[in-house]
Amino acid sequence: MENEFSKEELRQLISDAAIGDRESMNTLIKHYSSRMYFTARLYLKDKKRAQSVTENALRNAFRKLEEALKEDNFELWLSRIVQAEALYRIMPITEETISGTGYSNSDEIVDPYIEVPEEDECKKRIYKIMDQLTDAERAVTTLHFYDHMSLRDVSNTLNISTGNVMGFLRSAKRKMNMVEDESVGTYVAMMDKMNPDKSKTDSLPLEDVVLEEEIETEPNLPQENENFLDDLKGMVPVDERTTRVPLETLQYETVKDEEPAIIQYEEREEIEEEEEEKDYPILNIILIALIIVGIIVAVFLAKQIFYPSSASKEVPQETAEPTPEPTPTPTPTPEVVEETPEPTEEPNPIIGHARVITAELRVRTGPGTSYDQVTTVKAGEEFDVLEVAENGGYTWYRIDENQWIANNGGMVEYTENE
Repeated sequence: MENEFSKEELRQLISDAAIGDRESMNTLIKHYSSRMYFTARLYLKDKKRAQSVTENALRNAFRKLEEALKEDNFELWLSRIVQAEALYRIMPITEETISGTGYSNSDEIVDPYIEVPEEDECKKRIYKIMDQLTDAERAVTTLHFYDHMSLRDVSNTLNISTGNVMGFLRSAKRKMNMVEDESVGTYVAMMDKMNPDKSKTDSLPLEDVVLEEEIETEPNLPQENENFLDDLKGMVPVDERTTRVPLETLQYETVKDEEPAIIQYEEREEIEEEEEEKDYPILNIILIALIIVGIIVAVFLAKQIFYPSSASKEVPQETAEPTPEPTPTPTPTPEVVEETPEPTEEPNPIIGHARVITAELRVRTGPGTSYDQVTTVKAGEEFDVLEVAENGGYTWYRIDENQWIANNGGMVEYTENE
């Protein structure tokens, strides 16, 4: 898809959309949503999931359009947002036992005279090939052939071994060659044509190839959809187009600054520790006093038991008159030493509040995609946040014991407690 806007026109559209201009927002959606959906479909076979990824990526992009003004390639910037959203849906990738680690890229060399079809035909043929692959094979081939990542970078991105990356690529290329009238070289050429980062693709002679088969019908993406536009409208301040509103006033700015939330939580723990340290001297004095009192009482009782008074040992002589019995000395009642209760641990402080805004979100046992999934939460569910952490490009919120949810900027609305 050739960009019909000049650099100045595109910058003006983004700037107007960032302050809530409805027409500019609709123009950007109409122009770029189809290509964003294509990127999502590279990772996801299920069309509904791909549409959900596209819509979430649009929300995330419109939330931070100010950042897009600093980018040279707006389409590539959008593609990266879709990539992050799609990878979150398919991670973690399960590693497999691979026999042998040999890998050859000789079949990936593109014939400079190959006939590369137009975009609609490219999409149809790429979908046909990709839908033969597993999620792991789709992710590896997309990152390697579409995003031009090295095998080591693919390994780091998916958190799997380089041997598994090569194994998934070998398996995927075998399946590509089994698709009728396709080859790995043709596939690479078509992916290069669709890639928004033209700086990494070779210059290929392109010719029109029109087949009778229909291309895959794309889902009803939110172009000129009133409800979706109203939703996006809530992400940016609606004001006069000449008025620039600070980015921090955006309603969906879930995390204005990622670091302060963590710093504030650590400072709060330090303050609580200082307060507890201040209480310890008083508790120590009381405890020492109680020990001394206990020792005194124990010594007194021991003397009463082992060294009774001489009067109690004398045997009264028999006389005509009865000798009155000595009045027994009352044994002093030992003082009851009350145990000072140990200070109970303060419950985890609630540092903020999270509301899920994406359709579905996984809950994991720790702050990272490598942790096990325990359940899922739906859009609209709200939770108290007990801890915040950063890992793997996501902000993680602990909502319960060993329960974490992730946010890449457009999946959770987070409000920090004052």
